[in-house]
Amino acid sequence: MKKKFISSNMKIFMLILLLLSITFYTSGCIALVQSGYKLSNYADELHLSPSALEHNLNFNNFNLDFNTSYLSKDYVLNDNVNEIDFSLNSQDIKVVDYDGDDLKIQIKSNNNISNDLYEIQSGNRLAFNARYDTPSDASISVSIPYNFKDKSTLKITTSSGDINISSLSLNTLNLSSTSGSIALSDSFLNYLDLNSSNGNITFDNIETSTETKLSSSSGDIIGNGNLGSINGNTLSGDINLRIIDSLNNMSLSSHSGSIHLSIPEGSGYKINYETKSGSLNSPNDKLSSGDESSLINITTESGNLNIK
Repeated sequence: MKKKFISSNMKIFMLILLLLSITFYTSGCIALVQSGYKLSNYADELHLSPSALEHNLNFNNFNLDFNTSYLSKDYVLNDNVNEIDFSLNSQDIKVVDYDGDDLKIQIKSNNNISNDLYEIQSGNRLAFNARYDTPSDASISVSIPYNFKDKSTLKITTSSGDINISSLSLNTLNLSSTSGSIALSDSFLNYLDLNSSNGNITFDNIETSTETKLSSSSGDIIGNGNLGSINGNTLSGDINLRIIDSLNNMSLSSHSGSIHLSIPEGSGYKINYETKSGSLNSPNDKLSSGDESSLINITTESGNLNIK
């Protein structure tokens, strides 16, 4: 009988070794990527040109996120609910609207997530609060149904988390953060209130039909849109506003920060500017234009006023 060149047991053994080698190699590559390893960092020791070693290990396109945990839950919005509130600690939150019926909330963290947010419904108000065991590094994504917009109010309060809102159409939007930043874009609102103690407030392409309130202690306020009547103030941060095409009455104040105001060409306005040591920079050094239909009151201690 002719003897086999490689026995069946040897084939099985070699297959196991191959599988183990692939597993260990893949695990090592993932560990290197997550640790920020770059071969170019060791060019001096290897006596090689760093440019020759710029090909970094990158598995981003494969979504190999083994350390991230998720928790997702849908909430039925009763017809009588017209206000949604979020009260968070250091968690970041992002809100968008979508074509659906339920309120969708997803929590993502590098730490274990054992519970969803604490839910309280009282009358027409639905509130969500961070629990004691909600990871501090969590990112919370919220999807609000389109049909919630006509009569709705959204309030978000955080301690140090960032707030990011885009493409919302609501009656009232109230965002407040102690040290986190606030970013808002492409939204249509009736009333808007943005408040941050230390973080920056930025917004882009915002339409407010009645009133916009902006407040920051040391962060900057930067944005553009048609904002209705405006009331804005900072202590040391700058205010930089660009009104797109609909100017209304406004009141702006700053202690040491400067105020930059871009007004639509052809608008009628009158500016009352009071300052102790700030300077004025405006076209032809004028503080009025046209029919003076919009009244703008600006007060600073040492901050400058720049009108475009």
